Amino acid sequence: MIRQVLEKYGIKSDFSIKQLALGLNKETILINCHNKKYILKSYSNNSKIEPLVIDYLSSEGLPVPKVFRNIDGQITTKEGSKQHAIFKYCPGVPITWNNLSDNLAEDIAKTIALMHRLLKNKKFDSLHVKKSLIDKGLVKDKEVNGLRQSIIKSSEKLDTIYLRKGVIHGDLTRQNILVDENEDKVTAIIDFGDCHYDYIAWDLAILITHIFITKSYGIDWNALETFFKKYLALFPLDEKETAVIIPFMKIRNINLAVEVVQLLEKDSENDELKSILNSVLRKIDLIDLNQQKLREIINC
Repeated sequence: MIRQVLEKYGIKSDFSIKQLALGLNKETILINCHNKKYILKSYSNNSKIEPLVIDYLSSEGLPVPKVFRNIDGQITTKEGSKQHAIFKYCPGVPITWNNLSDNLAEDIAKTIALMHRLLKNKKFDSLHVKKSLIDKGLVKDKEVNGLRQSIIKSSEKLDTIYLRKGVIHGDLTRQNILVDENEDKVTAIIDFGDCHYDYIAWDLAILITHIFITKSYGIDWNALETFFKKYLALFPLDEKETAVIIPFMKIRNINLAVEVVQLLEKDSENDELKSILNSVLRKIDLIDLNQQKLREIINC
């Protein structure tokens, strides 16, 4: 089937493939052909949202992978029961686990502010709308359950009625922001597979907890302050939006903790999962211990 898809893009011979990721609804494959690299994504849920969003952002100058059109001029190709899209292979590397330079923190701010501005009022057909921010699935871990109940209780008081919504990335992690080899500049925002219609503040909360807080280094205060000064200058937030970012950060981490605990119930000896759980619980502690300073920076 891959050969038939590639033929629709003029790739007919002398290519090699390597599977990069396989999820429930998407497979990602690296294509090598005549010293050029491409990314093929196949969507089992028949979705066109990711290539549609990326194609729009690319046309507006945001650093994202270019979406190639097939011989019919379409950005997706139906083959079998799946939709397929081919993207340009982007240069760059994921952000390492060190603290960020001022240059990189500022460039991330400029890039994300532009993305949020472009997507704030943009409409896409069949875009997923998230119904609940917090995962209420049952888990056996007493510590995680206790934290979750506390966060659920506090989240009931959040004033979200007037928060701005738009299309958000939904997974702004260090793996999904590619940078140059000097880690001074963003080369691409990748993997919009979790993009959906949601609070813009939720996208920011995800970014902060994954980019500026680590288990090993704690909170990267200098980079976080640099980020917010530039971001707010380009995309101002109102008081209601800044007020929910810290609670949203806790919700993001407890959701991850619930997901990991559920996986550990099936694979209790998985050291990688144990490390991830320790990391998200540590992040919740760091957020709790530093709420006042976080508020000061978020409202700078």
